[in-house]
Amino acid sequence: MSPAKQHKHGWLIVDGDEQAPSPWLDFPQTVIGRSPFEKNRPTFFRFAKQGVQKALDEGRRQPIFDAWSMVLGKLPPIPNVSRLELRLAACPLVSILEAHACFRGVKRPVGVDDRGFDMVVMITRPKWFVRNHTSMVCMGDLSPVPEDLIFATFVRLDQPNSGRYGINIDTSAIKGVITHWQFIEADNSSGEPLPVEHRERFRKRLW
Repeated sequence: MSPAKQHKHGWLIVDGDEQAPSPWLDFPQTVIGRSPFEKNRPTFFRFAKQGVQKALDEGRRQPIFDAWSMVLGKLPPIPNVSRLELRLAACPLVSILEAHACFRGVKRPVGVDDRGFDMVVMITRPKWFVRNHTSMVCMGDLSPVPEDLIFATFVRLDQPNSGRYGINIDTSAIKGVITHWQFIEADNSSGEPLPVEHRERFRKRLW
């Protein structure tokens, strides 16, 4: 078996694939969402686990809980999490499949994309999220999302639809990688919650 080493923040990291990761760190390989170019067409995205590893390296659990509860729309598989299920019966968690708005192009560099053109941003309005709150019973708890916040999930497209490469492709084949996610301030003045200053943040609204 590969040697194990103690993480600086107390988690045990095992080199090699002989030992399965903890369930709350074992994200699914694909996530179902909406196509950026056809709102009512489901599509699959991959989940970039680099974001999870970065959170661990920085000693933060909350981004991981956010991914479970607001990207996947599921309770994280942590001990005693079933105690939260009854509170969600009337108002379930929200996933990116329930996004109500989608923007293309982040007006800043993102990774190797100097213009952020190949990024799409899915906007959701969750009512609840799982907060990292360690106690004797469970290491997570449900908290309401403030009314002045919405949630953004960033997806880097594998093969953009025209524009950059000057060709059109089958939009049903669109796929991408979920790279990061975060709360952003909401503008509720238009009747639907959108990001504050979204025209300055993003290049184009797709739907």
